[in-house]
Amino acid sequence: MQIKKGLSDKEVAESRVKHGSNGFAPVKPISFVRRWLGNFGDPMLLILLAALLASSAIQILHYVKGKDVELLELLGIAMAILLASLTSAFFEHKNESSFQALQESANKVAVKVYRNHKVSQIFIDDVVVGDWIMLGVGDKIPADGYIVWGSVSVDQSMLNGESKEAHKSESPLILEAMGDDLLDAHQVYRGTTVLDGQAHMVVLAVGEATIYGSIAKSLTHTEERDTPLKVKLKVLAKLISRIGYMGGLLMALIFFSRQAMTLGSNWEQISTVYANDFPKLVDHILQALMMAVVLIVVAVPEGLPLMIAIVSAMMMRRMLKDNVLVRTNSGIETAGSLNILFTDKTGTITKGALEVVTLWQAGAIQKSANKILIETILHSAQSEYSEEQGGAIGGNSTDRALLNWVMSHYASMVNTITERKILDRVAFNSDRKWSAVVIEHNGSPLSLIKGAPERLLPLAMHYYNAENKILAFDEEKRQEMEQLMHEWSSQSMRILAFATRAGAVDGQHDLDGSLVLMGLIAIRDEIRPEVIPAINQVRRAGVQVVMVTGDRKETAVAIAKEAGILDEDGIALDSSQLNLLSDAELVENLPKLAVVARALPADKSRLVRLAQSKNWVVGMTGDGVNDSPALKLADVGFAMGSGTEVAKEAGDIIIMDDNFVSIRQALLYGRTIYKNIQRFMVFQLTINLSALLVTLLFPLLGFDPPLTITQMLWVNLVMDSLAALAFGGEVAVRRYLNEAPKRRDEPILRPFMLEQITVIGVLIFAISVYMIYSADIRLFFPYEQDIRSSWSTAYFTFFVLAALVNAFNVRTNRLNPLSDIMGNLMFLKVMAGILLIQILLSSFSGPIMHGYGISFVGWFIVGGLAGMVFLAGLVHKLIRTQVRRNE
Repeated sequence: MQIKKGLSDKEVAESRVKHGSNGFAPVKPISFVRRWLGNFGDPMLLILLAALLASSAIQILHYVKGKDVELLELLGIAMAILLASLTSAFFEHKNESSFQALQESANKVAVKVYRNHKVSQIFIDDVVVGDWIMLGVGDKIPADGYIVWGSVSVDQSMLNGESKEAHKSESPLILEAMGDDLLDAHQVYRGTTVLDGQAHMVVLAVGEATIYGSIAKSLTHTEERDTPLKVKLKVLAKLISRIGYMGGLLMALIFFSRQAMTLGSNWEQISTVYANDFPKLVDHILQALMMAVVLIVVAVPEGLPLMIAIVSAMMMRRMLKDNVLVRTNSGIETAGSLNILFTDKTGTITKGALEVVTLWQAGAIQKSANKILIETILHSAQSEYSEEQGGAIGGNSTDRALLNWVMSHYASMVNTITERKILDRVAFNSDRKWSAVVIEHNGSPLSLIKGAPERLLPLAMHYYNAENKILAFDEEKRQEMEQLMHEWSSQSMRILAFATRAGAVDGQHDLDGSLVLMGLIAIRDEIRPEVIPAINQVRRAGVQVVMVTGDRKETAVAIAKEAGILDEDGIALDSSQLNLLSDAELVENLPKLAVVARALPADKSRLVRLAQSKNWVVGMTGDGVNDSPALKLADVGFAMGSGTEVAKEAGDIIIMDDNFVSIRQALLYGRTIYKNIQRFMVFQLTINLSALLVTLLFPLLGFDPPLTITQMLWVNLVMDSLAALAFGGEVAVRRYLNEAPKRRDEPILRPFMLEQITVIGVLIFAISVYMIYSADIRLFFPYEQDIRSSWSTAYFTFFVLAALVNAFNVRTNRLNPLSDIMGNLMFLKVMAGILLIQILLSSFSGPIMHGYGISFVGWFIVGGLAGMVFLAGLVHKLIRTQVRRNE
């Protein structure tokens, strides 16, 4: 191959045929229709579908027998199913479209390549095996290959989690195949980033043949387990089904017995009638089955799927404002159930960029630097400061940290520094561990040296004092410095020494002992200040936080202690120590694990798998290709917005600002969703229980069900769509983070909620019985047409008002029903709207809704009966509060 020629168009085409494309087979987006149909796996929607089929069968039988066909109930159930499934599908599809747009923009990266005797720019997907690529600072390496000219420092943390820069240099041999040793001094890999230097590479592997691609391909075979909410809803669906079926069977038996008793005084007479008139037996059995189906339909909380869809959609919008992009609804609610979170360090807990922390100069720790040290930094830096970028660009991370510090604190001093003539430069390498710039000073060469303290300090016999006078080191001062460096190192700081030497130095000879120490500077990737309280809140919420990093153990421990992750009881392990433990031993130690250092990709997946074996809900953060398998395996994967496309594809939630605080917000929103679902279920199941009792027992008392089909349609609308809007708007309250996470196998309805449902549901039924039996109650309602019509209006109004006042009790566990109400004004608007519409329906709907008007005194009585429901809810809360205090 001719080095400067590169490939011709013909050779590019042949290479693409032989070795394949550098692009990955696009992940086929889930279509809206497929996403919609997928929602029908929800356990509650399955019950609703069964109820819809059963109701349809009843109406078909009515039609066959020549009876009136009631379509309103069918339409109500069908609308509940459609709204719930479509709402969920719409918002998931919308967020997925935003995500795909992010991914597509990431693939528009251009690379410089030699083709057809000239330098061209092509997109990363167009790179082929044999291409000659030019690499510079900041470039993402587009494929796997080897260096053929120059040298670069590369960040390979996206592949191996190791934050230490990897130095790559020109290969002395022509390579024909890639190895998988990331530490190879000449090979470079797709997805890594050039930090410093310039080089040319030849591509040896593209697409799925790269290490990056092979990891991405492996993600398609990961099995997913049910989310905690889905597990709980399956249990609830089974419970509701059993109650509905048992109630339906009882209803069928009661109705059949009542029909049969009209044929004779004993079973002998009844059996004779049925024997002689078989069609009558069939008719009675079918009528009994119809009543059973009606009762089952009443028992099903058809608004629950819609409510979950609405509240998830609302939270998705709010979370996006907090830099959290949710790809799937399940990702939000699962985040609220986390038991353990394995989190990255760099960029998530720390800022992801080195900063100067402290300075030793003139024999002591100083708050400011002198001019000669600033001049040394400016002359030795390989970075440049850009006003447009708002910081240093180019060079390595250490140079950028030093230059940013100088320009932030000493900009005025920089303007006074005279431009020096640069005579020579000595580049840093891993063997000598120092670099130097030789300047002209008063007509003579002066070497300004920067490097590792362990190399420079033994050679420094003198140091500059505050007046820039040269003083000799004594043993006490040297021990003082050694102690200081030990303290800095224990705080995960990287230390740089700066010295001068009269005359010129070169890279061919070792330094001698004639150095004069200017000072020591400690730099570190600082912890984000907002992260420490966020981690404290997450841990207080009962979530175990484990920092998993590629850094060395000492650095990881120092950061974890300062961030509040590692305490006295916590365990810190590195990868080698982790691998010495059997699965059983690691599971035993898992509750105390706080830090895993030098972590490998396999370690992360193992940690997730073992945590899940304890039935814990597991979260994992990550940004690199190496993190992707663990992100996919975890119950909820938090991918960083600045991470690789593969990591974001594997994640359930994208943290757009890479900040741990956003993970805390996801946890809070997840718990809010769970709380809102619980509130709605208590509200709806209370009304369902009272309606179930009325439907089941009123026929035994000799009365028809008190609510007509059209009235039930309005009640269902109140309980379903409108209530979903009201409860779905409840805000995220910080005190939710003071509660322990919910176990995966914990019922969604807690004992006190079941008590509340039972107490209020039975009370509404008892008031219903009182209203139908009490002649005194009827005296307060005018008999405009007949007793049945006016009483029906009053009962209809009572039932809706009872639901409304109960909603205020249900929305908060606090005694004050308006607690935190200003955060959800939608609740007040919805309740006010329902009340206004109910007044209009009760007064003017006539035969359609049996609304024939209620007198002022009648409204007072009906309101008072509904108020008893509100008072009962308050009393139940008081009793529960007292019981908790006594426990």
